[in-house]
Amino acid sequence: MKKLKISIFIILLLVILPGEAYLQGSMQQSDKELFVESGQVKVKVLVASAQESQPCKAASSWRWGAENTCPKTFISALEIKVGGKSIFVPISAFADLGNPRTVRIEPCKEKNCFVVVVVGGDAATSYSVRLEFKNNLLIKRIVRHGEFPKESWEETIYKFKVTGN
Repeated sequence: MKKLKISIFIILLLVILPGEAYLQGSMQQSDKELFVESGQVKVKVLVASAQESQPCKAASSWRWGAENTCPKTFISALEIKVGGKSIFVPISAFADLGNPRTVRIEPCKEKNCFVVVVVGGDAATSYSVRLEFKNNLLIKRIVRHGEFPKESWEETIYKFKVTGN
């Protein structure tokens, strides 16, 4: 798989303790959410069910968590708050992640840094995505195939120019 780099840039602050959450809420064909909280960091992953009546645009393209078919569920939104303040997360960080199962927060070795990890898919379609935040900004996304993490992966670098008001 090709290594993908995209330039953008943004902000974050805090060192936190690890936390983990699993699918919560109704297991019906309605929206679900994954939620985890660690220190001042709160992460909510909104998981939507795919509508079978709508054509699947992703079946012929690469989508993590599904292969040559549409995923049954997908991430419709990713909300992150640090100390009650919402952090910007571009749609490109989660739009291609299907069938998410768990989310957790991991601390970084550096100050003012944390990583949100989402695991999804199953067996041959499994994946793990690491979203690294520093100074309240998404700086890197790495998605790795669950069975072949060294051979099949994708990396995106985000860089944002932050200006004052």
